[in-house]
Amino acid sequence: MLIGINTHRRVIRGRRLTLHEQLQLFEEVGFDLVELSPQDANLIRNGMLDKRGSERVLALLSSFDFSYTVHSPPINPASPLLAPISEKIIKSSLEFSSLIDARVLVIHSGYLVPKDQIPRARALEVLANTVRACAEYADDRGVLIGIENGDFGPSHICRRTSDVVGIVEKIGMDSVGMTFDFGHAHLVETYYKSSLLEAIREALPYIVHVHISDNFGKVDPVDPSSHSLVYGYGDLHLPIGWGTVPYADVFRLIRPVYKGVYLLVIDPQFRDHYRNAMTHLTGLLEA
Repeated sequence: MLIGINTHRRVIRGRRLTLHEQLQLFEEVGFDLVELSPQDANLIRNGMLDKRGSERVLALLSSFDFSYTVHSPPINPASPLLAPISEKIIKSSLEFSSLIDARVLVIHSGYLVPKDQIPRARALEVLANTVRACAEYADDRGVLIGIENGDFGPSHICRRTSDVVGIVEKIGMDSVGMTFDFGHAHLVETYYKSSLLEAIREALPYIVHVHISDNFGKVDPVDPSSHSLVYGYGDLHLPIGWGTVPYADVFRLIRPVYKGVYLLVIDPQFRDHYRNAMTHLTGLLEA
């Protein structure tokens, strides 16, 4: 059982921690794994991977005893306009994943873009074709692509669990599965008055990676994409136990089947609570 944490680019308390400082913090807390994004070190430019820069990052990573997963930079593989550059970014992210021996690459499913002027069904077809074009590239490098379920942003092409499951089934390749984000699913399934646990049961055969954070399952009725801790709205990336995701039930359901990484995705403003979050998660997984 590996417990991990993600890196970030946000400026907190006046400055941004360097990657080295973040890794030192994660080491002190006791995490087993780190999820990196090549954009954090500006390693992808115009869709292409900076090989020399990647080698420098690899040298830094080699001084720590972590395992790694990778999160792709923002992409839109569902847009005919943006699918070509999105495919290049995915493949560059797969190159980076292979270089650092990361077994999973997380990608977003994409967004409906008004300028595309296509129906949602066509956007889903573009998404499947784009990811399928990257799947053999991933397989050759020993990397799994995990398509992440979106939060409640109104333009997300795959907000519901069933949307991602359908895409993974449509692609039909062993190197493509699902990254299940429990915080996202809690928001979406609560809004649609459906069961989070039933959504997990549907997804479980396809899950290759999980993202773990907490929120209150509340969507701002005025602006569904907004986030407010004061009001409890949106995908807040809280430490688990701060919100209402029923993680005790979630882990009882997935533990017998899922054998991958448990990755905490916590807003860096709560980094003083990383240790407590990891301890809480360990306790739930061992209960």
